Amino acid sequence: MEKLWIQSWPHGIPQKLDFPNKPLYEFLRDNAEKNPKKVAINYYGREIGFKELDDLSDRFAAALNDSGLKKGDRVSLYLENCPQFVVAYFGTLKAGGVVVAANPMFKADELLYELENAGAKIIVALDHLYPQVETVRKKIQLSRVIVTSYWDFLPENPGLPIHPSMQPPKAIFPRTLDFLDLLEKYEPEPLRPEINMEDDLALLQYTSGTTGLPKGAMITHHSLLFNTVGSTVRNCLSAKKEN
Repeated sequence: MEKLWIQSWPHGIPQKLDFPNKPLYEFLRDNAEKNPKKVAINYYGREIGFKELDDLSDRFAAALNDSGLKKGDRVSLYLENCPQFVVAYFGTLKAGGVVVAANPMFKADELLYELENAGAKIIVALDHLYPQVETVRKKIQLSRVIVTSYWDFLPENPGLPIHPSMQPPKAIFPRTLDFLDLLEKYEPEPLRPEINMEDDLALLQYTSGTTGLPKGAMITHHSLLFNTVGSTVRNCLSAKKEN
């Protein structure tokens, strides 16, 4: 007799997903080879192809490796939606690190709590958020502070109106490393750590903390991949229904 859950399974929804069990960044490398010039990011008219994105994240990974980052070390991304987040995200994973995405609305005490709780020693921040980082640096030891600006990737003539908060010129701060300088300094030849998909962490995703202090949800490489594949299938099915 057919199992009840199979009888009631929605038509058109696959009961099993077959996909390569490898880190998410390996799919980026695959796309860089198959579709090198296909646009992966369009940022106010600045188009970044898959090959360029793979190259930039490789360079960032190499910079992290050279800074002493070891497999499992945490890297905080104190960034808003911008290409630098994607580059640093994939670069951190490629280097064997664990991404800790900090809320760009954090005040200094919130940022300090997350950095201490995650054990992050490296942070990548937008220049207009750096004052919060400067406050935190007086209370916690950070080995690397990497700063970037919207203008690092905005085109000279943006294709869309940019928000007033994005218009101030790039700011430089002492005792920090410049994001673009690192990308230019290092060749796209990072180390390739062995990844255990089921056990090795890719993300520490913190909860909102509505009923207590935020807690870091431990997301493995396998969980990240499965979530991505599941989201893709769901979006494809939704698009199919609409058509």
